[in-house]
Amino acid sequence: MSKQKTKAPTKNELPQLIVLLACDGAARDPTTNKATLYGIFDRLLPEELPSPVHFTAYARMRGGSGRNDFTLEMVNTKGKPIGENSPTFPIECSPGRLTELVVMVSGLTIKSAGEYELRLRSGDKVLGSYGIRVTKKSEAKK
Repeated sequence: MSKQKTKAPTKNELPQLIVLLACDGAARDPTTNKATLYGIFDRLLPEELPSPVHFTAYARMRGGSGRNDFTLEMVNTKGKPIGENSPTFPIECSPGRLTELVVMVSGLTIKSAGEYELRLRSGDKVLGSYGIRVTKKSEAKK
């Protein structure tokens, strides 16, 4: 009687984050599928604080394998998330393939000026972050 070899389950591998940034908006060309980003920024200048924030987050990743659940969150300098629930995005990754994530972020309220980070994570692993400085408009250097 011959023994049948069983294949061990494969572990999903995380992709490499190439870029993560914040912008005012994004559009995708229906013919070429290219993403166009509008108003890339790393600084918010609200009139008053606390202030609601609305922006688009863009991430581009390479490789990985299997289904990975990605979470996008904004955190303060102590690493505490701003907002109650960070959305999770299940994405099927493939070796050698580029994957893009375009997310409209809303429903967050920034309570004070300072440094914040936009983070992309999968489970407890942070793939990368993007710094955003918040300064009240009347206090910004001209």
